[in-house]
This record gives sequence, structure tokens and C-alpha cells, in this order.
Amino acid sequence: MGTKLTIKPLVGFIALSGCGVEAGNPGGKSDGSGTKKGTLSILLAKEPKSGFEQLTLGLSQLQLLRQTTGSVVQVLTPITPEINLFADQEKAEEGSQEISTGEVLVGDYQQVTFKLKPDVTPEYADKDGKKRKVRLEDPQAKGFAVVTSFSIAEGEKTEILLSLNMYQSIQKGDGDDETVLFKPRGDFKKHGAGQKISGPLPTPGVTWVCAYFYGAKPTAPALGAHGGPKPDGEQGFLLKEKSSKQEKEHRGPPIEDRVVFESREKIAFDSEYPCKNAFEQAPIKGEEYRLRPLPPGSYVVRFFKEDKTFVDLEKDLVVPGP
Repeated sequence: MGTKLTIKPLVGFIALSGCGVEAGNPGGKSDGSGTKKGTLSILLAKEPKSGFEQLTLGLSQLQLLRQTTGSVVQVLTPITPEINLFADQEKAEEGSQEISTGEVLVGDYQQVTFKLKPDVTPEYADKDGKKRKVRLEDPQAKGFAVVTSFSIAEGEKTEILLSLNMYQSIQKGDGDDETVLFKPRGDFKKHGAGQKISGPLPTPGVTWVCAYFYGAKPTAPALGAHGGPKPDGEQGFLLKEKSSKQEKEHRGPPIEDRVVFESREKIAFDSEYPCKNAFEQAPIKGEEYRLRPLPPGSYVVRFFKEDKTFVDLEKDLVVPGP
């Protein structure tokens, strides 16, 4: 018998570029130069722990860049100056944290830059609790950027969620076992979008679940994409948007997008966990597996054991569209 899956529908997984003020809306100017305002709330999706992981960053401000000029038009202050990007173990995939909420000028935006506090040293602890130094991809930038289009409408609240795959964002340092490189990979999406996935384990003893996304087109507007290197074997691609000169010059490197494959045949499967080429992954807790919300599409779901052996679901997972 096949494994029974539970797919909990949320709001359809849509591009941020598809929401907000439409052309000709009298609520304000699209370049953010008007005086009318809406509310923007930015949240962080917490990564489930496999052990004692934590990565703490200090945030000084969030800068919003407008669509037309690429210049900073708004600055938001974080609610909490320090955030841990991993969830408490008992919260599993449900954890999210509000980073900042404030009034924002009506209009179209193209980027959010997360500026780090210069007086707070990033701290990382691995699954065994061992602390390591954290090196940023661009130490001079003191931050990272999310390049994605979204709009703010007058009198309305827009909630967007930064969802990082922390197991892919934390990489080994250059020959230094005491240092890790923090190179953010993930996506920015409307809060509540996607489909929550859960189900019974296909076999006892599995410790990780990895979902490989395939069949999407490179131009698919699903994820607010930001570009980045291809996965092992050059067989996959990362959804991309064109970067303007202003985006490249502004305040830190853009986060890398999650890996998507053109077809099932071109998936570069991992031979061990955590999975470098999976769209999403999570440690197994209890008698079932749970994945954070996935966009519509097809997925191969693979389970790993401690000895690096693995088993796939008998049938590929298909997440229906809205």
C-alpha cells in the first residue's frame, strides 16, 4: 500500500509581483513618491532543528528599495534586535517570527535589504551544540538582500515571509573547521502561501526527509527568485530575475534561490543529508514527517537514515495549484 499524505491547503503560492496596487490605482504613485500609506509586515520562517542548532544575527534595519530608481525609500526598525534563524525544537515547522511591521508608502518595491548590526557578532552552534565562528559572504556589506517585486496598497496590510533553508545557507569554511560561511538561500513569499505536507514514515529509522522540486519552467514567477550557483552536476537551475545595476550595487549580495529541476530525469539527487539539492528538507520528529509549505508542482520525496541509506516515496508528491 502507498503512503498516505496530508496536504493542507493555504493561500495559493503566488508571486509577490502579482499582488498589491494595480496600474492606474488612485491609492498612490507606483514609484513610492506619494504620501498615502499601507502596512507592511515582514516575518521569518524558523528552520526546524535536528539537534541543538542555532544561528543568531543582529539586525539594525530593513531597507526597502523602490521599483523605478532602485534607491532606498523606506527604512523599517526590527522589533527584536537579535534573531535566531532556527526554531525551538518543539515548534517544528510551525515556527515563524515577526521581524518588523510599519507603515510604508504606497507603491511598487523591488528589494528588501537586511542590514546587520556591526556590534553583534553572528553566532552559530551545530547539531551537537558546538559553537563556530560565522563568516559572511561579503563582510563589507554587513547584510544581505532579497530581490523580489511586491506592492503596497493604501490602507491594506501586506505580510511577506522570508523563508531560508538554513541547512543549505550554512556552508563549510575554507579549510577551517571552526568557521562556517553564512550564504543565505531561500525565498520571499506572501505569508500563508503554499501547501503544508505531512505523512507517515515509509520505513522505520529514517532521520531526514528531502523534497526535490521538478517540472517548473525557469521563467516561472513562483518564488521571488534571486539567482545563484547551480547545484552539483549543473543539472538543475535556480529561478532568476534580471538584476538592475542599482540592485547589484546596493547593500550586500542577494540571497540565492532554492533549487528547481526541469524534469525528473535531471534531478541531481543527494547521496547524504542534509540535502544540498533539495527544494526543502526537515529532520524527522516523531512518527510522521512534516515539511514547510511547498508551492504547486511535482516532488520526489526521499528519506535518509543515519547510515546514509535512503528510500523514496512510492509515488511522487504532487502539490495542486490554487
